[in-house]
Amino acid sequence: MLTRLPNELLDVVLGRLEYDDLDTLSTLESLRPIVQHHLNQHFHYHCTIASLLRSFESLGVDERRDHEMRSGLAMELLQFICHIVENHEQQNRQTTFTDLLDTLQKLVTRRILSPDLQVGLEQDYASLCLEVRRTYMHTPAIRVLHDYA
Repeated sequence: MLTRLPNELLDVVLGRLEYDDLDTLSTLESLRPIVQHHLNQHFHYHCTIASLLRSFESLGVDERRDHEMRSGLAMELLQFICHIVENHEQQNRQTTFTDLLDTLQKLVTRRILSPDLQVGLEQDYASLCLEVRRTYMHTPAIRVLHDYA
């Protein structure tokens, strides 16, 4: 039914949906190109984080558990957040940083609760989350964007 809508109306419908709903719709072959375009336009942060998480999951067990790899991915996630936050006015940085971290947490939680998650990945995700926290706590250049409004 959605594929029969004119593009302008379909864009209005997609504009009213949240990321999770759009991500689910993107699994439908007939809607994938349109929904994927909409996701990339309106949920760039979510798409980038989801892509990084998929690449994390595609690694072998030993690679995922490698401290250097986890540390590098944690830094990449935080630097992506910092890049976005730096483009905001000083008084909005703390709120934006918190919102982006919350979104990261929700996307990780969504993956952990996914029925197609490989066995053992929840522990690897837990280690990644702890590494993100450790990196945040021990990197003053990152913390300053969040701690000082």
